[in-house]
Amino acid sequence: MAELQSLQKLDLSFNNLTGQIPRALFTMNSLRDLFLGNNSLSGSILSQKSETLQTIDLSYNLLSGNLPSWVNSCLKLNFVANNFTPSSSNIR
Repeated sequence: MAELQSLQKLDLSFNNLTGQIPRALFTMNSLRDLFLGNNSLSGSILSQKSETLQTIDLSYNLLSGNLPSWVNSCLKLNFVANNFTPSSSNIR
């Protein structure tokens, strides 16, 4: 993904994407906004993300598992209509 080093916003919503979320999307240093809603992505959310990533839309997918610890930070998140299991550290 070297050719995408300056990418700041990526919207792949409504594309019938399947499989797991690629790790590279959560670790790109330039990416601020990531929209992957309304696909058929499965698996869990990555436990780490870049500090620049501020808006994440993973709504209406098939994601499951525990929410990562970074979910408590000051982010714009949309995780509606998935199958997450909140851990006790995420409930306040």
